[in-house]
Amino acid sequence: MNRLALYIIAAIVAATLLLFTSTFQVRFNQAAVVTTFGEASQQARKDDPGLHFKWPVPIQQVHKYDTRIRTLDTRIENVVTADGQLVAVQVFLTWRIQDVLKFYQEMQDAGSAESQLAARLRSGLGVFSRYQFRELLANDPSASKLGQVEDSILDALKSPKDDTPSVTEYGIEPIAVGVTRFILPENTSKSVFERMKVARERLAADARSSGEAEAARIRAEANANANTIKDFANRIAATIQAEGDKAAAQFLAWQRDDEGLAIYLAELKALEELVRSGSTIITGTDGVFRHLSQPPDDIAYPNQGGRRGSTTDGADQNTADGEQEVDETIAADGGNVNTQPEQDANDG
Repeated sequence: MNRLALYIIAAIVAATLLLFTSTFQVRFNQAAVVTTFGEASQQARKDDPGLHFKWPVPIQQVHKYDTRIRTLDTRIENVVTADGQLVAVQVFLTWRIQDVLKFYQEMQDAGSAESQLAARLRSGLGVFSRYQFRELLANDPSASKLGQVEDSILDALKSPKDDTPSVTEYGIEPIAVGVTRFILPENTSKSVFERMKVARERLAADARSSGEAEAARIRAEANANANTIKDFANRIAATIQAEGDKAAAQFLAWQRDDEGLAIYLAELKALEELVRSGSTIITGTDGVFRHLSQPPDDIAYPNQGGRRGSTTDGADQNTADGEQEVDETIAADGGNVNTQPEQDANDG
């Protein structure tokens, strides 16, 4: 019974070892090559993720490769531009394994592939000699030809050159090439900075000139609008003044014809100002307060032939009408003292 248990355990262990050595798993980001006695056929590639079977070692062996994008940085290399400028550049390459079978047959491992790619990148840096320095570092990013340099290096990797095949023949797919660092010598840096300074000063001068021109336009437009408004206001003021002068001409004519009326109106105005000021004034009955009782007798009323106080037959009604007109004249001139026509006619 004990011997049977040992046989069962041994069979389980043997089956486990056989299963472990006869199966392998490929992840979603991997590809594998199964070699038989060290040789890889077209059926040796395994790109599908999942569990796969094989013969145990040493009959068959599995070589797994990561198919994700890799990045390769080169060393800093000195290059010379078309105008003789010496610069130091560092580039990078992104790549991945496209054909795992070709990659195994040509490169075996990623280290060998990166060595081959780095050598090809260094040889591709000669494309910098086709461009002048100012073309590579232009002030306007859209005018820079640095992108063309990167594309040229990438095309050189994809295309065969002389006896050197394309890297795609090794099962490698180059994706992008870029310039990581662009180092200038000290004297070159100074000249570049001076050119950049001059360019920035020119842009600043253009901006100031544009701003001053715009400010001058705005000021001219504002002055034109102000002059238009001022002319319009002056025309309105002249019209109002003309109407006022026309309305005052009649009263001025009356005052020129009768000095007594002018004196009377002036005294009324002085009386009004005294009352508004709230001052206390002690004066005789012959001052301006005499007009509170009755107007002077020597005023010639407009549109009437006689003076106040004349005793012609049938003149009472004419005198009352004249006093009413004088009251209206005083009110129009700003006076606040009105004489009742009926009382004045009786006094006359």
